[in-house]
Amino acid sequence: MSMISKSHTRARRWQRRIRIRPISGRRFNISHHGSGDPLSFRVLELRQLTGVSLLLLVLCHFSTALASDAVVIPIEFKDGSNFTTARIGDVDLKTIIDTGGWKDIAIAPEAVAKLHVRFTGTVTESNDAGGNTFQGLREFLIPALQLGGVTFRNILGHERPQAAKGDIDRRPPFDATIGRGFLERYTVVVDYPRQRFELYPASRARKVCGAATAPILPTQDGFMFSSIQTDNGPMNLGWDTGANYSFVQKSLAKARQLKITDVFYSTQRFALGQVDAGASRLVAVDLPALSILDGLIGYNFFEKHRVCFDYVRHTVSVRWK
Repeated sequence: MSMISKSHTRARRWQRRIRIRPISGRRFNISHHGSGDPLSFRVLELRQLTGVSLLLLVLCHFSTALASDAVVIPIEFKDGSNFTTARIGDVDLKTIIDTGGWKDIAIAPEAVAKLHVRFTGTVTESNDAGGNTFQGLREFLIPALQLGGVTFRNILGHERPQAAKGDIDRRPPFDATIGRGFLERYTVVVDYPRQRFELYPASRARKVCGAATAPILPTQDGFMFSSIQTDNGPMNLGWDTGANYSFVQKSLAKARQLKITDVFYSTQRFALGQVDAGASRLVAVDLPALSILDGLIGYNFFEKHRVCFDYVRHTVSVRWK
């Protein structure tokens, strides 16, 4: 497979993962994203890059060649989360591919310490919805990132904050997350039944995805969602491979008087456009940082379907396995 060079330089808000332990004892993970004040980045210091570095970034930014064949990224699952291996230099990073994540790639500080990366001089501060403040988070340039047998070059990375003492997140069992900042430059196939992600050039979306099932729309922060018809009316649900289950806002459940049994809302109808996925369950939780959405589409949906995201036409295509 041929090599690809790509620069990912767009700054985005931080994302973190929280875990919720429902009454049943099962643990659920969701990507918790900023929307304004909570979970936001603030630049504390910025040093200018050299002219040569800026030229390199510009040249790489416009290098969009992608192999004609798919970049296939094998994944494994644990507790509803997907895991793959990203390699930087001689270091392997346990990585989650997160369609709901903001960053190109966010790496735990202890993992960054093992890497040969080039720090840009930008230092950031992050505040989460629980009032915790994380300082001294550094931005850096990754010369080469190996993923799915392909090398991506000049990737912009950020340190990922560790959970504060007493926070429900704790230390997550992975090193890095690859988010939408990286993924949205391609046509992305999420194929959990075959345990893989596939990346194609954006120009091949029509051929790869086929007929669109439903539109995907961005929130003001860029989180992609679709309108899903349920037994109790439409719900705007975000697409999130970082969530190990599908979720519905507790506030919506209360407002619509949804029947919640052992934290689950069950619906016999889960329709995208003219296609109905049938019986589905969503966990009722509070998602304050995603209050603009009614919930999230997570692992229990993806495990049964091939989902293709066309970020150019803003559509999603779903095939049942």
